[in-house]
Amino acid sequence: MDTHVAELGIACEACHGPGEAHVDANRDPRRRYDLHASGAADGTVVNPALLDKERATHVCTRCHGVHRFKNHTDRERWSEHGFRYRPGDLLTDTVDIDQDGLDKFWPDDVVRVTGREGNGLFKTPCYLKGEMSCLTCHESHQKPGDPRTRAEWADDQLKPLMRTDHACLQCHDEYSDEETLAAHSHHPPGSSGSRCMNCHMPYTTTGLLKAIRSHTVTEPSAAETVEVGRPNACNLCHLDRTLAWTAEHMEDWYGTPQPQLDEDDRSIAASILWALRGDAGLRVIAANAFGRDSAREASGSEWMTPAITFLMTDPYHAVRYVAERSFRKQPESARLGLAYDCVAPFETRSRETLEIFEGWGARARPGRRSGPELLIDEDGQLMLDVFNRLVSERDLTPVTLNE
Repeated sequence: MDTHVAELGIACEACHGPGEAHVDANRDPRRRYDLHASGAADGTVVNPALLDKERATHVCTRCHGVHRFKNHTDRERWSEHGFRYRPGDLLTDTVDIDQDGLDKFWPDDVVRVTGREGNGLFKTPCYLKGEMSCLTCHESHQKPGDPRTRAEWADDQLKPLMRTDHACLQCHDEYSDEETLAAHSHHPPGSSGSRCMNCHMPYTTTGLLKAIRSHTVTEPSAAETVEVGRPNACNLCHLDRTLAWTAEHMEDWYGTPQPQLDEDDRSIAASILWALRGDAGLRVIAANAFGRDSAREASGSEWMTPAITFLMTDPYHAVRYVAERSFRKQPESARLGLAYDCVAPFETRSRETLEIFEGWGARARPGRRSGPELLIDEDGQLMLDVFNRLVSERDLTPVTLNE
């Protein structure tokens, strides 16, 4: 092999295309000033912000997406010459976009791992029927005058206000009135339940040892959890509620038909079912949800300790790591002075988590929140028989989620 590195990492040409002609043309300062004063586009280089939604999104999906070569000849050519795609082209002219594969997607082809946000956007009605692109919310260069620090901007490279409802209201302005939004969301204005993204872009994508928002904008339903296995937005916030509770509210509020539910789905909080009997992908999402402040506020948190400590014994390092982070918000963490290590030997981890588990039970009191949906009886004790039964049903299918 005779290989040469032109640029390491993500540099200008990754988004703006070949720059030789651009550099040559703009050696003349008069041209630069004329362009700046007139606001005209510079035809010697690609500006993704000036492309149509499809080509602009393809610039990002080239890296933030998963795709495959169209044929063996293209693969061989790539091995010698690299990718043929250049910003401003259609990515689909040179590769096929993947939309399936359980190592990257849920069974209904919604993305479930990070680094595939472009694939998620391609399935979004806001993209298919509207003008949404990656650049609707994100920007690759922080604008002058942005009051945020560079570190704040660099966290997801979002435009100003894109962590607020403005991200959606810039197109869906019919909900900009608080009363209209409250009537739509059935939550008080300003609450986490009234935030557009919490309902339509829930935390069902995993990676980077956390869960991130889905980039396929969807409507929440209990059916997606039953039919696909993907946690729904309602139960990711109301961690103390059953799937039946969600199904009833969706039918009452929006006329969404209720799916067929088994006895556990009708009587036990969905988050507990995900944590105790779900596969590793579900368990890590549950572990992350137990630590999210808005969900803890909506659901209460003391009841979470048995489920979280169980997740801290999980066979998967990632699940244990995320569970430990959530456990640090539980009162037992400070009280016991836990020196837990998610990669310590199994015997050590088991001993430490058993101490937490037993300590939580020893503090049981009649005033502790109880209910069969939380697996806590009226005396404040864990319903150990049901807990152990769910643990025995844990889905131990090996899981590979390729970030």
